[in-house]
Amino acid sequence: MLDHVSLRVRDIRRSRHFCDHALRPLGLVRIVDFGNGRGSDYGAAPGSLGVEFTITREPTRFDFANSLRPARPRP
Repeated sequence: MLDHVSLRVRDIRRSRHFCDHALRPLGLVRIVDFGNGRGSDYGAAPGSLGVEFTITREPTRFDFANSLRPARPRP
């Protein structure tokens, strides 16, 4: 069971639009937007204390494959 999910996204406007439509059938609605377009929280109902899903804007490109490479030993 997951308690909380947080995703980093590049385009917050498009991600909000997608999440608004994709999460509503699951009973999750947008409950708060962070200032300056930084992200949004989704939960069971407006004003609820239990945040279940968060999206935040990630301004830089995240290279998942390279982030998992083991560190190379230094000579």
